[in-house]
Amino acid sequence: MSDAPIRQPKQRYERQPDDPKWLVDAVRLHGHLGPWAAAGLRVGQAALSDLDCDGYFDIRIDVSGPIAKPPPRCIVDGLQFATGATLGKDSIHIELAESFEIRATNTTTGQSVRYRLTDGFLEAVSKMSGHAEVEALARRVAREPFDRLAARHE
Repeated sequence: MSDAPIRQPKQRYERQPDDPKWLVDAVRLHGHLGPWAAAGLRVGQAALSDLDCDGYFDIRIDVSGPIAKPPPRCIVDGLQFATGATLGKDSIHIELAESFEIRATNTTTGQSVRYRLTDGFLEAVSKMSGHAEVEALARRVAREPFDRLAARHE
């Protein structure tokens, strides 16, 4: 057995003093701070609350949209971190589509809720350029009222 230290991936992230702990923790999974992952975090947090789920084993997430590749596909990492639904447990499913929709289901009760990203969020991410702007938008997404990011549809 080797005494060499276990190597960890290196993040591309400068923590700010007012970054919420959940955002800092999520960056450990995703590797950097971006608005798509932050959007997934916020929608996932809302889903747990709206469905009264504990997460990990009582939630299923279906995400559809133009998510063939990053950066939009990064929403999946945020959803996984926030809900505990994972690709490995087959409790998160991805489907390519023209528009975004995230459906969360409480697998115990069968109750579900759908979320659509707002035009304001989609316009903001389409105009990003440069690392500093990406992080600033991610921090804004983490803090702004939820209805500026996504709308709920029962």
